Amino acid sequence: MHVTILKRGQEAPVERCTTCCSNLKYHCPFCTSEVYHPNELHHVKNHVFNHLSLAVKHKDFIIVKCNLHCRDQAHFHCCYCTATVIRKVQIIKHLTACRIRSSTPSPWPGTESTFDTEPIVSEPVSSKEAASITEPVFIKEPASVTEPLSITEPPSVPKPVSVTEPVSVNKVVSITKSASLAKHVHMQKKIQCTRCGITVNKKNLDMHNRRKHSLTMHVTVLKRGQEAPVERCNTCCSNLRYHCPFCTSEVYHPNELHHVKNHVFNHLSLAVKHKNFIIVKCNLSCRDQAHFHCCYCTTTVIRKVQIIKHLTACQRRSARPSPSPPPCLSKAFTFVTEPSSATELVYITEPESITKSALLAKHVHIQKKVWCTHCGITVNKKNLDVHIRRKHSLKVNSVR
Repeated sequence: MHVTILKRGQEAPVERCTTCCSNLKYHCPFCTSEVYHPNELHHVKNHVFNHLSLAVKHKDFIIVKCNLHCRDQAHFHCCYCTATVIRKVQIIKHLTACRIRSSTPSPWPGTESTFDTEPIVSEPVSSKEAASITEPVFIKEPASVTEPLSITEPPSVPKPVSVTEPVSVNKVVSITKSASLAKHVHMQKKIQCTRCGITVNKKNLDMHNRRKHSLTMHVTVLKRGQEAPVERCNTCCSNLRYHCPFCTSEVYHPNELHHVKNHVFNHLSLAVKHKNFIIVKCNLSCRDQAHFHCCYCTTTVIRKVQIIKHLTACQRRSARPSPSPPPCLSKAFTFVTEPSSATELVYITEPESITKSALLAKHVHIQKKVWCTHCGITVNKKNLDVHIRRKHSLKVNSVR
């Protein structure tokens, strides 16, 4: 095992330096001398205690963050394979997935194939034992195992083997299934940030925008009380006319100031008002069609009804609420029960004040909503199964 992977109850190997330190100080076993300089014993023990308090505890292992020369950044080592992961959240996910692929940890460092393939051949067969066996037993190994068994005779000659335990069909099937699952590698979908140009994983794009570009809003996203930036053109218009800040010159031609102000007033009257934001419909070159920009992420939505729904869901994801049920999306729905287990669903029904006759009179189709217990968002009941298969397939398989 790597030095940063400890068993529960095992102490960190803090030893006095006898090579580079003239005053015989102590080194941190998880950091280089450039990251943490050698110090007195009580200082090093406090430093190691901080390492252990921030370590990842998984089964019988305690995985401390490594600051050695394995990588340029601080990272975690997997206790099942030789992979290294930088973020703590990602190493927890990696350990869960890697443990599913391998029921027993392989010696570190080792090969990447960590399937549960127990050795079936116990001892080499003598000539007397070979004569006593009437029917030879051949064991077919899965295709993913690349290391061949050590054989004294040529591999083309079939040799009977002494089997200590009876080989069941279920065991061979489980080995082949695990080998086939290893081929389905999950590939992260990459996407380019339109603001700074770097490439990140698609699921991390919203977090990247909140961290790096939280202060830069799109021109169509205004604060309440903020005026639209109508300015005189000094580049393309010879008669110094005014442009609409929300439309291209092909959609709305430059015009006099009072005409542009009336046009912008129409924009604001049809805009989406959400919390402290006013989201104006955008006719710039972001998309081929007119659209709305989300004030929490980089998503663009064409229809006004859909942007209202998206803003409600995106605000809940960005706020990261506690596991308690989120607030209701509409006044026409209220929560009935709270989840008591990981698989229980929370149904949303109509309040008693709204009668069915009133709803039928208005011809309003009310979708029945349910709350996903995995991520906390509210979806239509008919779309819940598709949502779980798309977003939480790994969690469902691990529960089963």
